[in-house]
Amino acid sequence: MSASPSNPRRPVASSDWRQPIKAAWVAIFVFFGVGGVWAAYSRLDQAAIAKGEIVSQSNRKTIQHLEGGIVQEVLVRDGQLVQEGSLLVRLADVSAAGNLTVLKSQLIAAVAEEARLVAERDDLPAVAFPNEVSSDASDPTTARVIADQLSQFRERRANYQGQINILTSKISQLSEQIKGFEQVNISGKEQTSKIRDELVGLHALYAKKLIPVTRIYALEREMARIQGEVGQSASEIARLKQAAGETQLQIDQMRSRFLETVSRDLPATRKVIVETRAKMHSATDVVQRIDIRAPQTGVVQGLKVFTVGGVVRPGDVLMELAPVSDVLLARIEINPLDIDGIAPGLDAEIMFPAFATRRPPLFRGKVTSVSRDRLLDEATRRPYFAGEVTIEQDAIPENYKKRIVPGMPVEVFVATGERSALQYIVGPVLQRMQRSMREQ
Repeated sequence: MSASPSNPRRPVASSDWRQPIKAAWVAIFVFFGVGGVWAAYSRLDQAAIAKGEIVSQSNRKTIQHLEGGIVQEVLVRDGQLVQEGSLLVRLADVSAAGNLTVLKSQLIAAVAEEARLVAERDDLPAVAFPNEVSSDASDPTTARVIADQLSQFRERRANYQGQINILTSKISQLSEQIKGFEQVNISGKEQTSKIRDELVGLHALYAKKLIPVTRIYALEREMARIQGEVGQSASEIARLKQAAGETQLQIDQMRSRFLETVSRDLPATRKVIVETRAKMHSATDVVQRIDIRAPQTGVVQGLKVFTVGGVVRPGDVLMELAPVSDVLLARIEINPLDIDGIAPGLDAEIMFPAFATRRPPLFRGKVTSVSRDRLLDEATRRPYFAGEVTIEQDAIPENYKKRIVPGMPVEVFVATGERSALQYIVGPVLQRMQRSMREQ
């Protein structure tokens, strides 16, 4: 019997409509069951990410100038590789060289004066100038110093010797006078002795009435006169000897005063020499520092002098020199939230974002140090822990070794352990729940 067009047949519901629902539940169960088991038992590496830069193990060399000055020539540019001893910057020697020349002249004058004083002290016939002075005798200034000291030596010696000669001549004259009176004394004593002998004979004749007594009196008067002359000559001899002694004392005192002056001037001159040598040493250092040279082989970075004629103040940083032959390492700043578990000896991977590749390569490394206390970035006031990571040199391909230079930014992944996938998923939720339950 066929259905009427006005009463069409309705489709009969299938008895298998529950099958897709069952299949969906089975799929959900399998997905979450297997996924849950995998999340619970699978182990995933846990890593802390820190940013930093490449530095040399011995750090950059800061190039400064102690005294400062005016820039005369800049011979390097940023990024230039320079060898140890290479000239970097030359300053104008406006006052340094002039000061050194003045000090050298002062030293030559003091050394020449010392030689003259030594010759006067030792009573030498001539001044023996040391090689420091005589070797530079062709220089007009040195020649003038030598001439002045020789002239002073001759004048002082002539003046001193002239006074000594006058007094010595006086002593000679006194000695001659003494000799004359001594001769008178001797002659008088001889005459007195003869008169005594003659008086003995006359007294005998007078006793026999052979001669008058007046003859004896006359001879006795003569003897008395001669004895008076002898006594007077003895007094003169004593006076002249005293005068000679006083004159000799004047000579000795004059020599003592002269030596005293020399002995006083010599230490003062030697003190000037020592002080001038010290000043010359400092001035020589200043002149040598006019040429600023590289203390080691490295790359110029942070050049701060560009203009010839520019003023460099004392202690100003001119540039930095990053060594190229030194061991490179990554200096990183670790987030305080990631510090737990980071310790020296942990493995790390270093990535260089500066390398223009789609996937920058990762290089193996190892954490070598971690600061024991939190530090604070003075610019951003952001707290961090400082760490250092060495790069394994054998893990760096040759085409990258020369491209890694100090100052390059890095991202470092420090392996701090393992966690399950479930801990990664549930951990943040549990932490948020703990915070929410503690809120008042």
